Amino acid sequence: MSLIHSGDLEDEEKQHQLEQLQEVREFCDNEMECRRRQILRHFGEQFDAQHCRKRCDVCLKDETMVKQDFTDAANNILQIVSDLTMNGDTLSKTMLVDVYRGANKKEVKSRGLQNNPLFGAGKCYNKDLVTRIIDQLVNQGGLDWSFVRRATWSVKYIIVSRELNECSHVQS
Repeated sequence: MSLIHSGDLEDEEKQHQLEQLQEVREFCDNEMECRRRQILRHFGEQFDAQHCRKRCDVCLKDETMVKQDFTDAANNILQIVSDLTMNGDTLSKTMLVDVYRGANKKEVKSRGLQNNPLFGAGKCYNKDLVTRIIDQLVNQGGLDWSFVRRATWSVKYIIVSRELNECSHVQS
């Protein structure tokens, strides 16, 4: 991280590189979801779990998972994305996690994101769990990615999927 901060880059590009680093960390730390699924999602592709051949470290584990209902959290996250993108704002996955968890960060405050009524609604959840909820929303078609090309790199923003917007499941 110190290389990113000490580099001679614009703030936006530094933020982009920090988010890419965070994605690598999340991939390494995620011991709940098939590696193949994670990699394909990174490149904007879907993966049907029926085609999993159980060859990655995660799928080879013989552990029982406890199912929990995160419907309220998912609805809150969808609402945050809907509210903010409707107003023309853009959100990276990292920024969405920060808004939902109520992070007291400079960029959140400078953009006025703490004014969203659901800011901090997920403060009881850790970062990894919120990230997995967002990833599941992408996998299940509730959220999607919008790629924006910059001069020398691309930025990936989270948006409400076109299908969900058309179904009007997210209230305005």
